[in-house]
Amino acid sequence: MNGMNDNQNTLSGKVIKILELISGDSKRNPGEKWYRQEFVIETYAQYPRQVCFQIWGDDKIKAANLQLGEDVTVTFELSSREYMDKWYTSAEARNIMKGMPQQYAPQQGVGYGGYPQQGGFAQPQGMPGTNVPFGGGQPQYPSAPQGGNDDLPF
Repeated sequence: MNGMNDNQNTLSGKVIKILELISGDSKRNPGEKWYRQEFVIETYAQYPRQVCFQIWGDDKIKAANLQLGEDVTVTFELSSREYMDKWYTSAEARNIMKGMPQQYAPQQGVGYGGYPQQGGFAQPQGMPGTNVPFGGGQPQYPSAPQGGNDDLPF
């Protein structure tokens, strides 16, 4: 084990922001340019988090071809560095798979909170992270049961 992959993680979510492409002149290779693209996903967790990732390199940016609103799973590496007694952490995307992972896809017949679903997504087809479309339309969730028989504290 060479220790190169000990810092890789994965996170799935929806692309909610794609920041402007940043470029500059390479100090190591005069005459060449470097490119960096940052994007933000919002996770599918019960308490969603927003995470900003970086992609380095024009070829990798073009290959990612990120679109606002698409579902992705990002394999990333965290790194921190010190500058003037402050620490800065970045999440560098190493691989981006498109499509909603099966563990987060809505299941047919079950809506938010376990209530029966009225229409909505079909059961996902294909392997998680592939470019196979996952159903059509937006999920529709029924309203909460009426009559005060729930056990909610409010």
